Amino acid sequence: MLRLTVNGKRGTKTTGIQVAYADWDAKGQKIRGKSDLVRAYTARLTDLLADANRHYFDLERAKLPVTPNRLKKLIAGEETQADETLLQSWDKWHERQLLRAAAGEILPETARVPERRRPLVEAWLKSINQPDLLSREMTAPLARDFRRWLLTDYGHVKSGAHANKCARLLSECISCAVERSALAVHPFTKLKLPKVKKSQLVYLTTEQLQQIIRVELPNSGLRRTRDAFLLMCYTGMAWVDARAFDPCLHLTTDIKGQQWLHRPRTKTEVEAIIPLLPAAQVLLNKYKDEGRVPIPSNQKMNERLREIAAILHLPLRLTCHVGRRTFGMLALDAGVSLESVSAMLGHASIRITQELYAKVKEGRIGREMRDAGLL
Repeated sequence: MLRLTVNGKRGTKTTGIQVAYADWDAKGQKIRGKSDLVRAYTARLTDLLADANRHYFDLERAKLPVTPNRLKKLIAGEETQADETLLQSWDKWHERQLLRAAAGEILPETARVPERRRPLVEAWLKSINQPDLLSREMTAPLARDFRRWLLTDYGHVKSGAHANKCARLLSECISCAVERSALAVHPFTKLKLPKVKKSQLVYLTTEQLQQIIRVELPNSGLRRTRDAFLLMCYTGMAWVDARAFDPCLHLTTDIKGQQWLHRPRTKTEVEAIIPLLPAAQVLLNKYKDEGRVPIPSNQKMNERLREIAAILHLPLRLTCHVGRRTFGMLALDAGVSLESVSAMLGHASIRITQELYAKVKEGRIGREMRDAGLL
């Protein structure tokens, strides 16, 4: 047997050579004797050992993952070193996403997701004592292990939904490798991850919204971020839609003089139909010279929104999406029908609106009960 030990992991491969126990020199690692058969056996063993060393150092020089199983397959000719690794697939997937963004198929922010998440994959591989993995070795259990590691050992990922998204990126990366013919088949077609409990709907009350409007902020960056956030509160646009919003392209005026915002949502491609509120018009006029309300990057905007929430001591986590939810909840509280709110938010189905906004405030329920004469 040829015993292979790499990084403390051991594997064995049969040499196909059988000799009597007494004829084996364990100390010299050779067969005793001088017959032609012994010479042939010795040459075979020497070649196997040389092949193992050569493959090992070739992999090391190429900075590819080395495991006993991989060495066994290389020695047996069942694998070539041209096999793509997970990080190589990840980089090629990133390159492809950048090309798609340049062609207008996806947003630039979406194209940068592989670049932002690559350090997570590298840290996870390091935690399992692997410099890299072959893409075809990436299995569903490993993807689930990556998710578990994010939530338990990594420490920076607190949300189960975020961990699920990161785990699914592994599957997306492998799918790209299959499309490029770097892999013959996807190692796992379906990735079942633990269901995540739906988080409580976070939105601003009318009073909290007024606090944000009135507060004196210490610098222009926070003030411009507040205006960007208020635009989302007044229109219901998500960050990605607000970033691409162009008043010249997406605003129309009807015969009564009411301005309307018509724009397909980036996420669902369903057209959102939103009457422009007077407060939104004031914001647009404020930045008329710039052509649009400046929208910072999602990360920077969320950082600044957390600063604003800290200044006001708001008991909630303020993010870009809270503005969109605030628009929906305030519209419902004002008596706007669920169907109209769904059309303004650009939801693909009214069921989505029902699920998200089923829990309306006690104030609206009480008002409707009083209007019905029951209270």
